[in-house]
Amino acid sequence: MDNTPAPGDPAPAEPAPGDPAPAEPAPGDPAPAEPAPGDPAPAEPTPVEPTPVEPTPVEPAPVEPAPVEPAPVAPPPYAQPPFAPPPGAPPYAQPPFAPPPGAPPYAQPPYAPAYGDYPVQLNVTVTQPEMNRLWGIPFIGIFVRFIMAIPHFVVLMVLGIGMYVVIFLGWIPILLMGRVPGMQAAWVKETIHRATRVVAYAYFLFPGGYPPLEPGAPNPLELTINLEGRSMSRLWGIPLFGLMVRFIVLIPHLIVLGILMLVGYLGEIILWIPILFTGKYPGWAMSFYSGLLRYMARVYAYLLLLPVPYPPFSLS
Repeated sequence: MDNTPAPGDPAPAEPAPGDPAPAEPAPGDPAPAEPAPGDPAPAEPTPVEPTPVEPTPVEPAPVEPAPVEPAPVAPPPYAQPPFAPPPGAPPYAQPPFAPPPGAPPYAQPPYAPAYGDYPVQLNVTVTQPEMNRLWGIPFIGIFVRFIMAIPHFVVLMVLGIGMYVVIFLGWIPILLMGRVPGMQAAWVKETIHRATRVVAYAYFLFPGGYPPLEPGAPNPLELTINLEGRSMSRLWGIPLFGLMVRFIVLIPHLIVLGILMLVGYLGEIILWIPILFTGKYPGWAMSFYSGLLRYMARVYAYLLLLPVPYPPFSLS
């Protein structure tokens, strides 16, 4: 009988070291029975394949995006709130021009605005630059205006005499208290103000009508001298010394002012052309002569011992 193991049977286990040797059959034991012919062969074990396990799909939890707030946009430094027109106004309405405090109701934006913090300022407000063309006749217009301004020249002569009297007497409070007396300041301010109006009307042919004789009356040409809270060195109150020193330090300004006055008189040679042919005062003349009058008022305010800083070399 063949004891060869069938294919697929497991190999006999080898004894581990130390195990007892398998017992041999005793003599006389029956031999193991062999299968009879015709018996079926022993069945081979059927291999069992493992059942594949499909992984359960895991759906990711939906993630809601966090809301992103737009970064604030800073407006440009020049941005201004929009103008809201009043009810019933057309959509193109613009905010009305507000005249400066103390200006007459007919004031318009000035041709030569006053800039800076200097206490002496001149504002020229003219509603209508139109003027009679006869003022443009060479020499005739200036001559006629000079004749019409004679009453103002008389008033200026009286104011000038009184101004030198109050300046001569005003050295006492300046020397003792370091302040210009109110009467002296008011007198000098009125003299400079009236002189500025007369020069503009008679010499530079400014539009805007005849300057009023009464002090404080509204006029398109307004000179303001702010002396509030201003003091000065007591040395300016030394008789004649203050005027002399201020005159010396103003020599550069007087030279520049003389040159500008010469240019202004030469400009009158061509000023009559636009007045005679168009009946309007030209813008370049308004700007130049306004600056010249402003510069002149600042120089004389400093010269006449008003408590103002040294004037700048500027027409604006």
